[in-house]
Amino acid sequence: MLPLQKAIATICMLPLSVVLISCGGGSGGGDDVSINKDNNGDDTSINKTNNIAVVSFGFNVNEKGNVDYIERADIKISSKHTTVIEKAVYGHDSDDHTGEEDIIEYMIAKDFKYSVKNNRYLAANTFVDSKLAYHLLWKDKQTGNTLRKDTQYIPVNISGKSGVSRDAKKGFTTVLDNLPIVKNKKLTYPEGSICYVTQSKTNKDYVSFDSTDDTDFKSLAEWRATWGGSQAEVTETSLGSNNELPVMYMNNGQLDDGHMIHMAAVKYNGKIYSADYVPAYNEQVNSNPDKGLVDCINYNDIAASFIESEIKKVYP
Repeated sequence: MLPLQKAIATICMLPLSVVLISCGGGSGGGDDVSINKDNNGDDTSINKTNNIAVVSFGFNVNEKGNVDYIERADIKISSKHTTVIEKAVYGHDSDDHTGEEDIIEYMIAKDFKYSVKNNRYLAANTFVDSKLAYHLLWKDKQTGNTLRKDTQYIPVNISGKSGVSRDAKKGFTTVLDNLPIVKNKKLTYPEGSICYVTQSKTNKDYVSFDSTDDTDFKSLAEWRATWGGSQAEVTETSLGSNNELPVMYMNNGQLDDGHMIHMAAVKYNGKIYSADYVPAYNEQVNSNPDKGLVDCINYNDIAASFIESEIKKVYP
């Protein structure tokens, strides 16, 4: 079975075992963005009036090219926590799901932690700026330096309109345009239907890696010899509050949702980990179906309910 093809846009919920390190935008310099839990456990920055609610869909394609599982995810983001409610719309994902509704809560502010050196914790505080925008902020307790990531949902009115194929020059495409049985149908979305594309940016470069999944490499030089080839193909830098973490990354990266990601490796606690090196970016996504193709990832409840009903007609 192929991995579940999630359509959920980035909501900045990293796995609990991921270590995120800011690297200040170039070779050398930079700070480990980490913070201790607040003494009183409170997040005084919480804006209780703003909450973001979007819906996404994901599906799984088996080795024969057939869809064998479709799920709906209702996402609610607030400054205190993010809640994702997932339910099966069609089929059963034997790897990750029980076939029943799952509720997952991520405490991003004071309880969303990562273990790092010197008994420090890395925690991203979430600030919901409006009904459609929020930002994450990591802070280094030693230097006060921060790494900030902003995300904004851009609404696209799809009321009374139909999606198009993914190779079209203009218009919008939704999950219905990607499912084999329904992708050629011209389905008109009901009044009030909205889809959302996301724009995001970070103010610094960073590296992320899974601190529970180290490699067998004994050194970064060995990693470079295996993956990087010549030294000219690789950039070396140092990260961390005291530049104590050496990093190598491939100069040729690949685009991922509008920004570059480079294959990398980091030496952490004496071990070598595979990593992603992400330069600071400001992702600009087209949101005008009259000017180009809009890839609709998230939806409001009206559009999502229509999508779910159409899926159930052909995937009973």
